[in-house]
Amino acid sequence: MTGSIRSIFKDFLLYGGSDFAARLLGFVTLPIYTRVFSAGEYGMMSFMFSVTLLLASIVTIGGDQLYVRFYFEAADDRERATITPTWILFIAAWGAAVTTLVLPWSESFAMWSFGRADYDTLIMIAVLGVPLSVLNRVCGHVLRARFRPGLGAVLNLATAVLSVVLGLVGAVPLGLGLVGIFGGVLVAELLMLPLRLWSIRSLLALSFSFTFLRRALAFGFPLVPTLLAIWVFTMSDRVMLSQLASFEDVGRYGVAAALVSIISLANLALTQALGPHAMSAYESTPAQAAVLYGRVLTYVLAGFGILCVVVTAFGAEIIMILTTAEFHAGAQAVGPLALGLVAYATTQITSLGAIVVKKTRYLALCSFLAAMANVAFNFFLIPRFGMMGAAWATMAAYVLLTLSYMIVSQRLFAIAYETQRALTAIGLVVVFTLAVPQLPTLEPVPLIFSKIGLVGVFFVLLFVLRILDWRTLSVLWGLLEVHRHRGKRDG
Repeated sequence: MTGSIRSIFKDFLLYGGSDFAARLLGFVTLPIYTRVFSAGEYGMMSFMFSVTLLLASIVTIGGDQLYVRFYFEAADDRERATITPTWILFIAAWGAAVTTLVLPWSESFAMWSFGRADYDTLIMIAVLGVPLSVLNRVCGHVLRARFRPGLGAVLNLATAVLSVVLGLVGAVPLGLGLVGIFGGVLVAELLMLPLRLWSIRSLLALSFSFTFLRRALAFGFPLVPTLLAIWVFTMSDRVMLSQLASFEDVGRYGVAAALVSIISLANLALTQALGPHAMSAYESTPAQAAVLYGRVLTYVLAGFGILCVVVTAFGAEIIMILTTAEFHAGAQAVGPLALGLVAYATTQITSLGAIVVKKTRYLALCSFLAAMANVAFNFFLIPRFGMMGAAWATMAAYVLLTLSYMIVSQRLFAIAYETQRALTAIGLVVVFTLAVPQLPTLEPVPLIFSKIGLVGVFFVLLFVLRILDWRTLSVLWGLLEVHRHRGKRDG
């Protein structure tokens, strides 16, 4: 059991390290973009990223779990060398079909979104990048399934660096503005795809299996509503803000979302690290897998809770440093958005019961209902509270989603949750996150020290209340030492 936890932590650090470095590059662009673009233009950029993620949710049938699930079910590498090219070819064809259907509507969508038809070029370039991005991601799933997180992390980081650098070049020196940003993403994905395919060449046989494809689609299509629902949780708030409030609100909200995206990146790293280990554990010993999943949830609540409290505590200062005064009000949305992302991270565990027994249609129903609730929350709260209404609506929807997943999944495969530790962790995270705005108004230096003290007390309580223990800390420290010495040796 300890070995499984250690392996998950190891892969989490590898994927999380590369994604953190990529996000650091994103933070470098934040003070540039918020000075080159107005709050309204920045809101338009955030809006367009939301649209591309919606299309990606449609193209990515089955999400991150589909390929990994069938990879571990395959009898040997010969069978895996058949299902891999089958899935890649299908995604390529499906992505091309979706793009072909969407492109003719670019001008109409530009009029609806921005009130100007001449933004159709921006929309077309953004849409063209979606299938390339999904294909690159599928190749990453193959590396994850083969437990090669190091190479996967390097390729993820390279893609992010290229996207940021090329986007900056297009937006600023070339003067293309938002078109340059999305053009940079398109070119980066195009350049990285051959490298991604080369990295998995051992599983790219000249074969195609319609039998596997039918089974995969039967597994994946019920998950499409789930993925669309996830888009509603993660991105529809920008779309609804743009229509119910203004693109200026979207811009300030987007800055807050960019800050808390470090939690999203940690969640992505968890997805990439946990999936193969979770499926492998279930296939070998289901009873031990149930205990493993429950323990991982406790660590997820603690780890993501630390991120939540830290980001909320220092969010206002970071936004003040990185952006102009036009964006500073976005700091108010950091707390509820961070809490929502902690709840969302737990869905990686609460959904496992349905995933391992291949009853994903139940997840689709839960996701649909929670997504509709999110839309209703937004319609009710945004006209009254603007940006903050969207933030609290998103948080409430994430909580509803993970609770519904847990209730349904437990009936299909019972996970041995550490109930007392988990509930204690939840209580601490909520209390300390909500305590940040209640801190007294002080001069900058005393205020910083008071926030450091708040974070320190939270961290100590995690150990005092036995949510974490020193054994856990020693495992993490050992992994960090391994990576540090490896870095010195490679240097």
